[in-house]
Amino acid sequence: MLHVKLKCYTSINSSLFGYVASFLVFIGFFLTSASMNNVEIHMRSMFYSHSMKISRTKVSSDLPQVADAREILPLEIPERMSDSWGSLKDARVYLVSFHDNSDRVRIKHFLDENDALLCSYLPPLTWVVATTPSIASKASTLKGVRVMEYSSEFKLAPEWQPILDALNPKPSLAKTKSLRRKLLNSFSEGKLTDTVLDHLSKESERGQSPKAVLLVSFPPGLISTAESIHLGTKERNRNWDLPLAAAYDWKGPLESALNASGPFCRPRLRPSAVGLKVAVCLQDIFAAVLWLSVQPLVHFISPVTRSTVTNIYASLISQTGGLFGNSELDPTALAFTPFTRMGLDGTGQVIGIADTGLYLDSCFFFDSQDPLTASKAVPYNRTGVLTIFASPSHRKLVQYYGYQNLYDETGHGTHVSGSSGGSPIMPSNVTSFLYDPHTGRGMAPGSKVAFFDIYNGNPELALAPPDNLVNDLYEIQYAAGCRVHSDSWGTSMTNSYQDMSRQLDMFLWTHPDFVSVFAAGNDGANSFSTKTLFDELGLVEGGCVQVPANAKNVIAVGSVFNYVPPGPGSPLIATFTALDASGGILGSVNVTVTVSIDFGNAAPLLGKVIVVEVWEPYLGCSAPAITSKYEGKVVIMGRGNCTFSKKATVATAAKALAVFIINNQTATVTPGVNPTGLTIPMEAVGLSDGTSILSLMGVSIPSSSSITVNTALNPPIQGSSLTIQYSVLPTPWVYQDVPSYSSYGPTPDGRIKPDILAPGDSLASCFRTGPAVGVMDNCSMGRLSGTSMSTPIVAGAAAITRQYFQNGFYPSGSSRSHNKYQTPTGMLIKAVLLAGASQIQGNITLIKTPAEYVDTSTLLRFSGFGRLDLTSSLPLLGNVYASPTWNLQVVDRVPIKEGQNHSYTVMASGGPIVIVLAWYDYPGDINAATALVNDLDLTARVSSLGYGVYLNQTIYLGNGPSTGGGEADRVNTVERIRLNNVSAAATITITVTASLIHSTYLDSSREQLYAVAVLGGIQGTIQSPYNPASGLPHNLSPPEAPVEPPFYPELIEIPPPHRHHRHRRRRPPVPSSDFD
Repeated sequence: MLHVKLKCYTSINSSLFGYVASFLVFIGFFLTSASMNNVEIHMRSMFYSHSMKISRTKVSSDLPQVADAREILPLEIPERMSDSWGSLKDARVYLVSFHDNSDRVRIKHFLDENDALLCSYLPPLTWVVATTPSIASKASTLKGVRVMEYSSEFKLAPEWQPILDALNPKPSLAKTKSLRRKLLNSFSEGKLTDTVLDHLSKESERGQSPKAVLLVSFPPGLISTAESIHLGTKERNRNWDLPLAAAYDWKGPLESALNASGPFCRPRLRPSAVGLKVAVCLQDIFAAVLWLSVQPLVHFISPVTRSTVTNIYASLISQTGGLFGNSELDPTALAFTPFTRMGLDGTGQVIGIADTGLYLDSCFFFDSQDPLTASKAVPYNRTGVLTIFASPSHRKLVQYYGYQNLYDETGHGTHVSGSSGGSPIMPSNVTSFLYDPHTGRGMAPGSKVAFFDIYNGNPELALAPPDNLVNDLYEIQYAAGCRVHSDSWGTSMTNSYQDMSRQLDMFLWTHPDFVSVFAAGNDGANSFSTKTLFDELGLVEGGCVQVPANAKNVIAVGSVFNYVPPGPGSPLIATFTALDASGGILGSVNVTVTVSIDFGNAAPLLGKVIVVEVWEPYLGCSAPAITSKYEGKVVIMGRGNCTFSKKATVATAAKALAVFIINNQTATVTPGVNPTGLTIPMEAVGLSDGTSILSLMGVSIPSSSSITVNTALNPPIQGSSLTIQYSVLPTPWVYQDVPSYSSYGPTPDGRIKPDILAPGDSLASCFRTGPAVGVMDNCSMGRLSGTSMSTPIVAGAAAITRQYFQNGFYPSGSSRSHNKYQTPTGMLIKAVLLAGASQIQGNITLIKTPAEYVDTSTLLRFSGFGRLDLTSSLPLLGNVYASPTWNLQVVDRVPIKEGQNHSYTVMASGGPIVIVLAWYDYPGDINAATALVNDLDLTARVSSLGYGVYLNQTIYLGNGPSTGGGEADRVNTVERIRLNNVSAAATITITVTASLIHSTYLDSSREQLYAVAVLGGIQGTIQSPYNPASGLPHNLSPPEAPVEPPFYPELIEIPPPHRHHRHRRRRPPVPSSDFD
């Protein structure tokens, strides 16, 4: 008998897919019930949000009894396994569960003896294994082992659910044509515009209907181990065997199964380095997903989504911990931060950037000795797609790989490159400090750039990162000397651990000296819903940090506000006050606004109380009936129907003082593009803030051009009026606030993301003015906002941190040749940056609640481990912004085995102490509910009576309560302990424990390494051979040799297999957003 207990993402039993799922669950579990007993498997597939529990005690009455499967699955679904699959022809995928971790060695030995392949790990006690049915049957007889086939219901990514929920077909619509017609109508009527379809990668070919792209993933390890037989190519790359076999076997049957949609919707199957990409017409998605899910070696089916793009003040804030006194107005302070004075400006470091392009005529990157860089690019001979410029002598550029060209068509790539390492040449016509380009100098101006252009020409800023991020992006950048990489892009369709996340984790697992920095995303406000009462703040459970910033080993970056001097582009507080006829206050609303840099300066309006009028007609695209009504006032207009410059034109004609735009969406918007040259100040707020402002007047957001009074909101009072007063944000608090757009966490499996925050709002950096022609520009600059802007600030800080160790600044705080540590790991750099991060103390604008009133767990959703603060992370001698007793001790590249405990001791000198443990984890399974594979734990104890004699029994746990106790962290790859006000001479014992090292069974060639950083009031040296300052011998692993990128064949029509058939190797197609 069988009992199934499921936890579902959403209710699915009301839809056709619910009946399908229930049927598949019932059949799959019934066939395997003989080998299962009390199994608990944690998955994230569409039907299991956390866990699945199975016992053999009774039959569940919740599962529908299906008399005829053909009513549910009207398509013919063969299990195709021809000779093209080689040794995997008879293989299937199974879940092999064991009683406890002590059984692993015995089971792994059995699998190796029987040539079964261990593919991945599903916490807590399950392996994904590829083998034959006969071997699986033998395995099921082992003591303490349970085996079940990896069936269809495990293979569907939860991202499909919005589409299927939107359809909600009835059982009577189960026939293929009816279902597809309903889906097609939903597309044409725009009913699915708020679902995953907005983010799907789509392709359109001449004579064909638009197609969505699905990614069919195979179990990790299978692609490189399959043996191909006569696939019709003379030159075969083993990395492509499995996707090629699937494409050959499935193309005809899948096309037949979807034939009801007509000849213009033939599916296209294209193998890639990460699996098989299947392009199908939009109305065929349901049938295609269902057909693919029953193929025996399929591991996961997910939608392919579009990847999109997501200053000296920022540098000063991040390097000094804040702004002090009048430092924001002091040119000397701006030009010479404490780290610049000590020569720590990124010199000798290469920062890799993948983005929309780089404007090489910008004075921040221009080299007069090599001005025509773009003209010197040569084809990349491995693929024939990329063009390459490489130079050992260029002032700022190490190499430039370009898909389309070697220039920036949008400005985004140039802006982020300038923020990380831009270093301007002073043009002769710049004399005023206010226009000094040093105010836009990058975080690490001494660094160089290795640029990889992934822009595909899409005006929606869709990007085309390579399928194989490891071989075709990061290995190329690594070979150029890049050890820090900044990526301000990702896909916001899902917050789940995806293939791109897994690839990043794999690269960092195999390259421990690399640092990957990713933008967390700009979906904070978009994910806000007053209907969701999660934490009573309207937060979406599972957060909204985008892929691949949610990878375990990367540094995910969120935003705080940046300091901007009063003027265009500066944030201001706008206080709206409703007054009665006698001047009494009826109510008020405060909102933070940014004055558009493209329009006028609001500084003359600061401090003045100005009357506000709502423009009629509301959208402000035409002149009002009574012009004099708006003279000398601030006017409110709605967004839409015409350009911002048109609204500015009509407001200027009416002699208004400023224009206040209310967006038609939740997120705010910065008015831009002003061809008129008008200087009227213009700012904007989101729909939520706008509703609050208008409610003061008893006015609702108009549904048409005319204003309507909504007495239910706030009954208007005869003679009442609305005023506005602008004021500057208090300087100490600007960079303590998190803007509403910054994506928050945690990840669905509970990991802390983002990891760190940095200034990202209204950052000034270099900007492109057109195609590069070989002539330096006048240091053109522009302001952009978003986590995209915060990310290169952190990347620049990582480069400075790496230089800090390489130049011998550790541990003394000054450069000493005998202290040079040339190979710091990315884990150490990550640990040091997060240890020094400052907890934000301002507001989270999304929820408009002071942080002091928000519980710590909620704060962590937005702030991660805190705001970037290099002064705290990297002690420097003579740094006036830091305490002279603030010191750093580290251990790095420490190998550890399961069950081992490593202990370290430090002596306190008085004050707070922060301890951070960081490690690069083996990549998780994309279907695992918890991504963690190797679990390390951090603990600390305090003694003032000597080593081993503790003040009390309190044990402080990594990421646990500040008072001690709690439970061990079982999800994060970073653990931090904060000890407040430790007395001088106390001894702190730090212990790192390897609770679980599962990578031993998945990749026995590599040890688990870790790094620990201890910051604060400490003295003395950690005595360990893994502390570069200890003077003890330290063994360092040599760098990995670059991997040869694979050849990219285009698979449109595959010839039938034949022993002597020869097929000419084809050039690859130009990458497009359709398949990236």
